[in-house]
Amino acid sequence: MITWMAAAAFATAPLEIRVADAKVTEVILHCGSETLRSEVRSGVASFATAPANPCSVEFRRDGGQVNSAGQWTCTLDNCTQDDVHHLPISDGSNRVNVVLTTPVSPGMSLEITCASTGQRERIPVVENTVTFNGVQSEDCTLQTKGGTPGRFSPLKYGTYYCSLAANTLVCTRK
Repeated sequence: MITWMAAAAFATAPLEIRVADAKVTEVILHCGSETLRSEVRSGVASFATAPANPCSVEFRRDGGQVNSAGQWTCTLDNCTQDDVHHLPISDGSNRVNVVLTTPVSPGMSLEITCASTGQRERIPVVENTVTFNGVQSEDCTLQTKGGTPGRFSPLKYGTYYCSLAANTLVCTRK
């Protein structure tokens, strides 16, 4: 009877687990058929009651960040985007290169419009790539044509990796 009371007292006592890794966001305890979760706050995961069974401890940890569609390689501390197949590109004055990282519709084109100079040019996407030469403005808009609608601005000289997600063109300047 004394043993049972001690076990019952332990099972109702709180449990705190100190977490040394600042990137751990959640602690998950797997205790037989029971799973308990706790968010890590100020380096501590708190559980209202300690489980009655032995538990394996799992950490959920931030490893990096992804900010567009495409293929990524992630380690415990960082994520980097894998390059997608595209035509050879090079930066140059008054040149805008666009590499699309998500699948595009057959016959899709990209159009650049620069209100300050009146420039408007449409070029078909070939092997995930479009290059606009002679761009005289640094305040242009890029739009998809002939497929999923998408728009991105402001666009200026350089190379952009873009993805289409939910009718939005998301571009990152490289």
